[in-house]
Amino acid sequence: MDANAVYGGNYLNAATLRSEKLIGKLLTIVEIRSEMFKEKDKLILSFKETGKELPLNKTNANVLISAYGAETDQWVGKHVRPLITKVLYQGQQVDGIQLVVEEATA
Repeated sequence: MDANAVYGGNYLNAATLRSEKLIGKLLTIVEIRSEMFKEKDKLILSFKETGKELPLNKTNANVLISAYGAETDQWVGKHVRPLITKVLYQGQQVDGIQLVVEEATA
């Protein structure tokens, strides 16, 4: 059992992507809300396929804005694929989530 999955909280991270086998899976956005997260106002995504939520960093927010526009209501029902990539966090390389926009195929 992956201890990170047990103690990971309500948010998606690289460990929960691995444990829930969500890396590269098509996820459907069902809700977007704004919330204070680590002392910053962030957009938080909820998905149909998992009970975990994803706080958007600026890079992932820009991916969605580029694909679907700045109005977040237009993001509901759209799809993303989460990938794991290395990111710089507090001076160290760590695993982070990168969203790729891709529509579902029929």
